[in-house]
Amino acid sequence: MTGGCGGDDGSGDRAEVLRRAQDRNAQLDLNLAFAVAKVYYVDHDAYTGFGVDEAATIEPSLTWSVATSAPSGEGAVAIAVAEGDFLLLLADSLSGNTFCVGDDVMSVVSNVEVRGIGKATTYEECEALPDWPAPTYST
Repeated sequence: MTGGCGGDDGSGDRAEVLRRAQDRNAQLDLNLAFAVAKVYYVDHDAYTGFGVDEAATIEPSLTWSVATSAPSGEGAVAIAVAEGDFLLLLADSLSGNTFCVGDDVMSVVSNVEVRGIGKATTYEECEALPDWPAPTYST
């Protein structure tokens, strides 16, 4: 029975669908931000110097900030670490979850890109967090 006294109106299901959509948007923003950072890395052979102005020049559709001012709102990404071969980016979902993506270019491990659910201040912290799935693309 739906509606009425004690009935299930499905609002829990709608809230879960909304949360997942909000989380996916933050993850997509991070995927785009990560691609932007990789473009910078290829052009400069390091993440050093990758900041808000450089990122916005490459991809103005995102709202860029440094990690000292947490990202807020859809399309907002914070650069936490951009030094040498290390990168750490953060995005807050409108659901309240925080996501990170990091890169260690010189790692001897084959998969150097890490994705975490939670706030991190270093690549290692992001790596230790529960993983969120990498994007898959079909052809």
